[in-house]
Amino acid sequence: MINKYRIHNFLAESSVDARAYMFLNPLIKDFPYLPYTGSALRPAILATVINDIVINGRRNIIEFGSGVSTLVIAKYISTQKESFQFYSIEESQEWSDIIARMLREHGLDQYVTQLVMPISTNANGVQWYDDSFLNKVEKVDCMIIDGPNATKDKSIRKHALPMLQNKLGKKFSVFLDDCNRPGEFGALQDWSKSLNTKYLLLYQSLGLIFKGSYFNVSI
Repeated sequence: MINKYRIHNFLAESSVDARAYMFLNPLIKDFPYLPYTGSALRPAILATVINDIVINGRRNIIEFGSGVSTLVIAKYISTQKESFQFYSIEESQEWSDIIARMLREHGLDQYVTQLVMPISTNANGVQWYDDSFLNKVEKVDCMIIDGPNATKDKSIRKHALPMLQNKLGKKFSVFLDDCNRPGEFGALQDWSKSLNTKYLLLYQSLGLIFKGSYFNVSI
């Protein structure tokens, strides 16, 4: 039996992603190919992240989970005169090496600090990325969470905000992918309560929290 609701959702998602590709074109046209996989941020989500960086003036960016987003954000930064800090945290050395090679090939490696942080348990019993990288990060005004892999621990991404909260200022944005899953959606709700601010749910799977004044960034 044909599920009309699913067909409608599929067509709606395809339409917004097609529009996002058009918006992203200035940043992706020089790549002969981008390795888009099922784990990558959807084009609509990536365009929304870039919108936030541009419109709301984010300059201190950290992402959890490297990939196409790393390449596109680095490409945007390469076009700007302002100073940025962009950290990309990845648990897999092999995947990080692939992204590092692509960054070098396109002259973008100078615009991002890649850090391979395997999953470990810290002194407080929190299982997340090896948190020694926190000493390198001074401040954050844009956080993009699409990692670690949540196959085994469905709630592992909930630690991102508490671990970085002392790096956040009065104005920042938090993007959490896969909020169509219980683990991520639960984290989004908890973060919203702890920050005493509302969350947004865009494109059925993107959780978004703003603190401080901001302009709309959805496409």
